[in-house]
Amino acid sequence: MQTRQLGPFEVSAIGLGCMNLSHAYGPPPPFEDAEKLLLTALDSGVTLFDTATLYGFGANETLVGRVLSPYRSRFTLASKCGLQGVDVNKDGKLVRVIDGRPATIQATCEDSLRRLKTKGAHTVFDGDFFVPAVQVIQINNVGFQAAQAVFACRLNGGGAAVD
Repeated sequence: MQTRQLGPFEVSAIGLGCMNLSHAYGPPPPFEDAEKLLLTALDSGVTLFDTATLYGFGANETLVGRVLSPYRSRFTLASKCGLQGVDVNKDGKLVRVIDGRPATIQATCEDSLRRLKTKGAHTVFDGDFFVPAVQVIQINNVGFQAAQAVFACRLNGGGAAVD
């Protein structure tokens, strides 16, 4: 499999986006099918797996962590935060909410790492226009040491990568 340089990571030219294993385009597949797909991708040389807190409101990260954590040294893991499921009406139904406040991003990332069963992931912040990027970046200075995070903030319709 060909590889590409993605920041500090050398990853397979073909990555696997895991969203559909937990939500979106129809009902998710049974666990056994999702597990087989993830392991087949890994065995085929895929070394970049993408997930997000929003996918199945944490279910996707739980699935990826459950299946792939024993092989963590063999791949790069990308996840996203800033969009999450919140029970805004207190009726048990989660709705998508954008929340880029530093405390929320920190908690979301720590929850993601727990679900993914890993100590580190390449994390992307999917921008909240109401929170200045500098406040989000300061997470690195408020005790968020569980992951080395790279935040890609959507600023004025464009992308700005911040180390």
